[in-house]
Amino acid sequence: MIASEPLTQRQHRAIAALLTEDTQEAAARSARVGVRTLRRWMDVPAFGAELARQRDRLVGAATLRLARASDRAATALDRMADGAAPPNSARVAACKAILEGAIALIEFTSMSDRVAALERAWALSVAPVTPTSRPS
Repeated sequence: MIASEPLTQRQHRAIAALLTEDTQEAAARSARVGVRTLRRWMDVPAFGAELARQRDRLVGAATLRLARASDRAATALDRMADGAAPPNSARVAACKAILEGAIALIEFTSMSDRVAALERAWALSVAPVTPTSRPS
């Protein structure tokens, strides 16, 4: 496959499998392709870019769900702390997990955005090296 060609249905199926299965081997089985084929596709820039785009879409959706759940979790903890709701250890643990997950995803997203900005700034600041230009 040439890098500029659009992805095939099999490749889209493989991307979906990579995002849902636990291992590359399981993803290859699920997508009905060989493991070597899957790994070769992962080296193709267009395939890797689409995999990253789909992964980012899933992480974004999870971040939004956790953000919505965080408000409910904080309210539940607040009600329990005020005595308005009876303490429930399972609910406290669930609220704590939601809030910790939301914080971790927010930190990850923030760090990812900062790294991307630094990479863009670095790319703009680096002059291309040509065969005739040599450092002094």
